[in-house]
Amino acid sequence: MTTLALMSLAFASAAAPPSDFKSRIDKFLRVSAESMGIPGFAYAVVKDGKVICQGAHGLSNLTYKVRATPKTPFLLASITKQFTAAAIMRLAEQGKVKIDEPISTYLADAPESWHAITVRNLLNHTGGLKDRFEEKNTSLWRLNYSELAMYEAAKSTPVDFAPGTAWQYTDQGYFLLGRIIEEVSGQKYRAFLEESFFKPLGMTSTTTIAMKEIVPNLAEGYAMEGGKIIHNHRRTDYGLVSHFGVISTVGDLAKWVIAMNSGKALKPETVKEMWTPARLADGSEVTGTSGSYGLGWFLEWLNGHRVVQHGGATGTALYTLPDDHLAVIVLTNLEQLSGGNATSLAQSVAKFMVPDASWGSLRPLEDQGQHAEFTTELRHVLSAENANESLYDPTFYRLYRTALASQKAQLAQLGKPLSVDLLFVRPTGSVHTLGYRVKYKDLTLYATVRVGADGKIRYLGAENEELP
Repeated sequence: MTTLALMSLAFASAAAPPSDFKSRIDKFLRVSAESMGIPGFAYAVVKDGKVICQGAHGLSNLTYKVRATPKTPFLLASITKQFTAAAIMRLAEQGKVKIDEPISTYLADAPESWHAITVRNLLNHTGGLKDRFEEKNTSLWRLNYSELAMYEAAKSTPVDFAPGTAWQYTDQGYFLLGRIIEEVSGQKYRAFLEESFFKPLGMTSTTTIAMKEIVPNLAEGYAMEGGKIIHNHRRTDYGLVSHFGVISTVGDLAKWVIAMNSGKALKPETVKEMWTPARLADGSEVTGTSGSYGLGWFLEWLNGHRVVQHGGATGTALYTLPDDHLAVIVLTNLEQLSGGNATSLAQSVAKFMVPDASWGSLRPLEDQGQHAEFTTELRHVLSAENANESLYDPTFYRLYRTALASQKAQLAQLGKPLSVDLLFVRPTGSVHTLGYRVKYKDLTLYATVRVGADGKIRYLGAENEELP
């Protein structure tokens, strides 16, 4: 889930990227990462099927002062879901899985509560499953969960709603997809990914995490607590990691996105299906925290340009504009909820590379009053004031308040906004996206607020897009 992130530098719009785009991208990411407190990161930009620039800055390990490089492996977290989805779709291409069949077809001991859930429901997060499932009492979280223990925990976890009636992001669903991959293929999850994708595509630095194993040069993960960098708490060993556990580099992810766009990873018609917005049983398009959702990917629009992307909670992002033949990969080692908003960084680079995707030329709407309560809330939040909890979706707010607390000091330094102007209101299914220009004395931010059918805020984020 993407969270609020502020950046200290951005690009001015132009008719086309200038000749010095490599140095400007590098400087932008370096200065922005420093302002966000990110210890280290790597990045790559892919255009027309080729890597046109890549780099890295900072430290991948603070204890031993190891420099980050483009070859540094990072734990991808939820970017993993697109690999799991691709594995299922490979099995579908082979006729071994039918994604509209109930998951009980492939999981013979599925509980009664799962019998109406299809493989597609798991792929697009409409199965009604909870996100967390491993431990009912999170204060008793263990350092090791076997795959069997995870599966038994999942089977005993109640569902939240009937499949196909709503959208709810769920790690549990992607864990179960991993089980299906293993049951159908007869291989372990890692082995299937290696045989199907990693080895054929030359992704030699990509694997899956196991805490007992040594991965040379793996970036150490960090979080922010009380304004100080600390080690993150990702120390648990899981028997199956199909919901979060792929490790990779920016170079290998560049190979992956090139393969997805060229038909080398999956058939073009399969990729098209994965990148098509899912629909609920009533025919309405699903809406998540970042636009719509396909099969393993978030789908949205950036000022008229199609976006296919996914981020990871460890501070990672793979952000593509497929119709513009562009992909931006940013991998950081700061938890997303602590300010490691790689998606926001990647989006800014994408706007620089495709200038007419930016909001800089948009004028304020004449009617600013219709959404006044959200405009007022945005002004309060960006003035480092307390959020009005009653305006937010409870699930989003639980995560959002952590990110907001970690960035209050940075917001306070900006002072109060001089103006907050609503630029557009765009419906996507049952969600309305509100876009704003927020002007400070020395900085202009562009903010997004997404409001659900219940009138609650499901996302609020801001970034800067033009040089002050």
